[in-house]
Amino acid sequence: MDQSVLLNIIAVLLFPVGWLATNVINHAQDVRKNRLELRLQMLHSFYPVLFDIQKTYDSSIDSFIIPLDNPTFKQNLEESRSLFSLYGKAVEIQKFESFIKAIEKGNLKEVDSSIKALVPFVRNSLRKELAIS
Repeated sequence: MDQSVLLNIIAVLLFPVGWLATNVINHAQDVRKNRLELRLQMLHSFYPVLFDIQKTYDSSIDSFIIPLDNPTFKQNLEESRSLFSLYGKAVEIQKFESFIKAIEKGNLKEVDSSIKALVPFVRNSLRKELAIS
């Protein structure tokens, strides 16, 4: 068999293997990119909730007042809860749900302590996802 024919056969066989490998790598990269975008959206969704609560700080009781009468707060809270439920890791979901339970109970001390636990956790998770030291 002629050497040029053999090289052509090898080239023809390598082309689909290279195409397949490139396709698999690109697909994995797209999945990672989409996952990152969804997780960042989830983590960012907490901040409007936090800002709504921070606006209600009452220095006379040294605590926040839960703005349940604010429709924007309720909407932000529902959106954030659904995003955490869909895209959060188990520990993130658990921390957010304990925050929700404290709000539902109306227990300001629990809300305050869960916010103090959740804020650095969300901030650190955002920084980790974005590879910011």
